[in-house]
Amino acid sequence: MSILVTVFTLLSADQQASEVPKVSEGKLDLTGTDITQRQPIKLSGSWDFYWQKLLTFDELGLQEDTPTQVEFPGIWRGKNHQGKTLDHNGFATYVVEVSLPKNYEHLAIRVPNIGSAYRLYVNENLIASGGQVANNAERHVSKYSPGTYAFKPDGQVFKLLLQISNYDYYWGGSWNALELGTHDQLQEKLVRETLKTSFIVAIFFTISLFNLLLFSLRIRNILPLIIAMISIGFGIREAEINNLLHYVNIFDSNFLINIRTNFLSFTGLAPLLIMYFYLSFKNVYNKIAIYMIVAITVGFSLFIGLAPIHVFSNKLPYFQFLIMGIIVYLIFGLIKAIYLKKRNAGTLFIGSLILACLSIHDIFLSLGWINTVPLVSLGLVAFVMCQNYITYADFILASTNNKKLNRVLEQQNNELQQFSNSLEKQVEERTEELENLNRKLELLANEDALTSAYNRRGISVFLEQAKAVQKRSGTPFCIALIDFDNFKTVNDSLGHDVGDLTLKKACELIQAIIREQDKFGRWGGEEFVLLATDTNLQGAAFIAEKLRCEIEEKLAELIAYKVTVTIGVAECGIEENIESCLKRSDNALYKGKMEGRNQVALSKN
Repeated sequence: MSILVTVFTLLSADQQASEVPKVSEGKLDLTGTDITQRQPIKLSGSWDFYWQKLLTFDELGLQEDTPTQVEFPGIWRGKNHQGKTLDHNGFATYVVEVSLPKNYEHLAIRVPNIGSAYRLYVNENLIASGGQVANNAERHVSKYSPGTYAFKPDGQVFKLLLQISNYDYYWGGSWNALELGTHDQLQEKLVRETLKTSFIVAIFFTISLFNLLLFSLRIRNILPLIIAMISIGFGIREAEINNLLHYVNIFDSNFLINIRTNFLSFTGLAPLLIMYFYLSFKNVYNKIAIYMIVAITVGFSLFIGLAPIHVFSNKLPYFQFLIMGIIVYLIFGLIKAIYLKKRNAGTLFIGSLILACLSIHDIFLSLGWINTVPLVSLGLVAFVMCQNYITYADFILASTNNKKLNRVLEQQNNELQQFSNSLEKQVEERTEELENLNRKLELLANEDALTSAYNRRGISVFLEQAKAVQKRSGTPFCIALIDFDNFKTVNDSLGHDVGDLTLKKACELIQAIIREQDKFGRWGGEEFVLLATDTNLQGAAFIAEKLRCEIEEKLAELIAYKVTVTIGVAECGIEENIESCLKRSDNALYKGKMEGRNQVALSKN
C-alpha cells in the first residue's frame, strides 16, 4: 500500500498547479503572472492555425487570410477547416503570441513528443526541431525529438511558430502541450518525471524477477511466468512512453521503432492478460470465446509489427474499442468468480477494476474525447501489486511444509524490503547525477572545445550584459576583433594539428594578458572577440597593441613559426547596438589587413 501511495504522489505532483491563463485566439497573456514564481506553464488553448503553409516570422505579416483557431495540443485529422475536413497527411503552422509581465534574461520551452516532424521558432530564431519538416512526403522525415530548449526573449512580447508536417502517422498535429518556464524549472520537472518513471519501471522489473524465481521453483504453475512477462511489458511501455531511455542518453531509436514499441506494448500484452484471467478462473470464462479473443489480439499485434505506420495506426481505434469490450467481459467474469466465492477473486477484482477504469480513461484520452492526463501507470502498478499479493499468498499456501522454498521466499521478501528502504537514496543519487550532468552541459554549451575560450554563444551573453550596463550607467566598453594573419598558410604548410596548437597557445597568451574583468571568446575559425569592459577606445587600443606584440614575440617561441595578428577595435556608442559595433570592429580589422596586417586598427565613432 505504501508503494501505491508513493506512485500516486509522484503521478499527481506535476498536476498541482495554480490557475493560469490559457491561449485564446492565438494570444497568451501572462502579464499578470510571474513565470519564475510558479511551475512551468502549459501552452494549451486556441492557437492560430495556417493549414498547408510553413510560415516564417517575416511571412506572418504578409498573410492576407485570417488564421483559423484550433485547440492545441490536438490532432488536425477530421477537423473542419474553411469548410473542408482535414486529412492526416499535410503540413501546417501553429502560432501564438505571448505577452510577459517583464523582460526576462532567459526562458526555456519544453517540447514533448510530437508524433511527426516539427520546427519551433521564437520570432525569427529556430530553437528546436525534430525530423525534417517538408511540404511533401518525399522530403518529410518523422522523428521523436523531445527536449528543453533555452532562448532569450526579445522584449516582453514574442511569437512562437510551430511548423509541423505529417505523412506517416494517422494523426497529424501535436499530442502534448509545450511548456514555458525557466530552464531550471523545466529541468527540475524533467528530473521529477524521470525519477517517477524510473521508480515505476523498477517496481515492474522487480516484480518480474520475483515471479520468474517463483516459476523456476514450480514450473508446473505457469501463472508467475505470465505475470513476469506482463510486468516486463509494462516496464518497457512505461519507459518508452515517458522517453526514459532518451533522456538518460542510453538509447535513441528511430521513429518507426518508437511507434511500433508504443503500440506493441499495448496490443502485445492483451493476449497475456486475457490468458492470465482465464487460467486463474477457467470455469467462469468461455474457452472458445477466450481463444478467439487471444487469436484476434495476437493477429493485430502481428499486423502492427509488419504493416506500415499509416496503415496500422489507422486501425488502432478499432482495437481500442475491442479492448474496452474485452475489459467489460473480464470484469464480469471476476464478479461471477466473487459470487462463486473463488479464492483471491476479490483481491484480483480490486486491482483489475483500477486498471480497467484507468485504461478506459486513457483510451478516451487518446481518442480525444476527454482532456486530462494519462493515468494508466497507476492502474498497472495497482494490478501487478494485487496480483503479486495473490501469487505470493498461493505460493506460501502451497509450500507450507517446504523449508527450502520458505527460505527463498524470505530472502526475496528481504530484498524487496531493502529495495524499498534504499529507494530514497537511489533517488537522491540519481538527482545529483542529473544535476552534475546539467552543469556539464551548461559549460559545454558556452565553451569552445578547442581553445577553452568562450564560444560565440558564450561571449554573446557578456556582450549583451556590457551593453545593458552601459545603458544604465553610461559605462564605456570596447569590442576588439582579432584575426590571425595568413592562417591558411600555417594549416597548409605545417598541418592542421599545428594550426590547432597555434590557436590554443595564442588563447593561453591572451587569457594571461587581459584583465580579469575582460572577456575573450572564439567568434569563428581563426577570428576571436575581446570584450574590454569599463574601457574607452584609447585603453582598448593599448590592450590590443600589447596582445599583438606578445603574440608576435612569444608565440613563435612556442610553435617555432612566426604568427601575427591584425586587430580591429571599436568603442560601442551609447545609442549603438552590438551588431553595429561588431561591424565597425570588423571594418577596422579589414582596413588593418589592407594596410599590411600585423597591426591594431581603430574605428572612430
